[in-house]
Amino acid sequence: MNTPTKRTARHRAAGRPPGTDNSRERLLELARDAFASRGYEATSLRTIAETAGPVLDQYLAR
Repeated sequence: MNTPTKRTARHRAAGRPPGTDNSRERLLELARDAFASRGYEATSLRTIAETAGPVLDQYLAR
């Protein structure tokens, strides 16, 4: 009979770790620019994502 092993839980703080990365602010800036130039109705998430490119990749990789 196998006895289950006791696992210790690792506790992590919620949210993203603090740091100097400003990718969130840059994404918000790019979104505001897209809304300002194209209008709210004409701006899609796809448009923002295409504009953001590497900034979005960096933000999601954290």
